[in-house]
Amino acid sequence: PVVESHFHFVDPLAPRGEFLRSLGMERSFTPEAFAAEAASVGVAKAVHIEVMPVPDGVAEAEAVEAAVREGVAPVVAQVASCSLAADDARQQLQVLKARAPSVVGIRYIIDYAGPFGEAPATHVVLSRHNGGRGVDFLRDPAWAHRFEGGLGGP
Repeated sequence: PVVESHFHFVDPLAPRGEFLRSLGMERSFTPEAFAAEAASVGVAKAVHIEVMPVPDGVAEAEAVEAAVREGVAPVVAQVASCSLAADDARQQLQVLKARAPSVVGIRYIIDYAGPFGEAPATHVVLSRHNGGRGVDFLRDPAWAHRFEGGLGGP
């Protein structure tokens, strides 16, 4: 059996798809579409990875959880979005886990090396921060201390 370890349901028309729309994305990739594609290549299990939802990852995680619960697609787990830089990150994680039990991890990209598309490369998701200018959560002294000790850090 095949395990798809990284894929995205994409719904730029949903309220949580605002950032995707700002990038010009218009095409959706639904649980039903994924199920059809997965079946055609023998995917037995899959892990959904968040796809830059705004303002937070709860609505997306709940939508994925619905697909898991309804058995629409062979999703067995999801890696959700949560702002680990937020003061209430612990509470956000608790809400995510309560509303979407299939959440097994968080993807939160924290390094920023310049504008997207220029060298050195960076992930476009970081342009959501700092008024579109991006934030390097690992190197900016105003932010780095929050990540030094993980969620239990200073």
